[in-house]
Amino acid sequence: MSELDQLLADSVERGDLPFAVAMVANHERVLWQGSEGNATASTPAGAQTLFRIFSMTKPIGALAAMILVERDLLSLGTPLVSVLPEFGEIQVLETIGPDGPVLRPPRRPVTLLHLLTNTSGFAYDPWHKKQAIWQLVSGAPHPVAGTVISLKHPLMFDPGEDFAYGFGFDWLALIIEKLDGRNVEQFCQEEIFGPLGMADTVFEPDFARERLAAGKVRGADGSLWDLGDFAIGPLRLLERQFVGVGNDATKDRIVLAQPAQINLSQLQRSNLSSANERRELSYR
Repeated sequence: MSELDQLLADSVERGDLPFAVAMVANHERVLWQGSEGNATASTPAGAQTLFRIFSMTKPIGALAAMILVERDLLSLGTPLVSVLPEFGEIQVLETIGPDGPVLRPPRRPVTLLHLLTNTSGFAYDPWHKKQAIWQLVSGAPHPVAGTVISLKHPLMFDPGEDFAYGFGFDWLALIIEKLDGRNVEQFCQEEIFGPLGMADTVFEPDFARERLAAGKVRGADGSLWDLGDFAIGPLRLLERQFVGVGNDATKDRIVLAQPAQINLSQLQRSNLSSANERRELSYR
């Protein structure tokens, strides 16, 4: 057993990882590859294991957008509202208080550059307190629910004035479809995955679901448990395909871009009903 093989074995045995698949390569060839543990309860991990890659699909979306820039279909400074008129509905969430949310128009338009640099104002709730409170008081669908309406959350700040890790990249799918005419799955397959020989990089792993690794998450006590009901569901149930929260890949082909659909029944909470509850969550 090589030193790298031993490293994988020890990491899985200690519980640092649920399982492991790794590779070392240079521009010419694969120098080493190894695996340890089971990708599912009954399937050993290996070179052909498919992984959900979630937000690692953001670089795919960015590349797709830059292809459009290269073809002079838009620029980094293009206001999104000029491509997608419905983007004009998006406002800035100024504050949330006892009387509810206070919204206003943004001081400047959101551009492609803002989306690509996470400075648009869109935010994921686990990393942004105001976004989390907005989702509680508004009852709006979660940003990763897989629908167009789920992207129409307010901005947490004016474009270009702050940074927040968020779902702005998912708007790229709508821009691609509007300017190119192909849906984002077809665009990525024909312009990126196909030319690069990324045979296992797809939006839907229907051809190899038995190779899909089980999702795991680490609990507060450090133990690993199955994602279970939070696991990604079939893409067929999604209204649209996006490129911000992606899904599955084999490690030897880098990425697989399947948008995520999360079972939100255990994630979303009911609207706050009393003024006292709203007051406790006031945020400015």
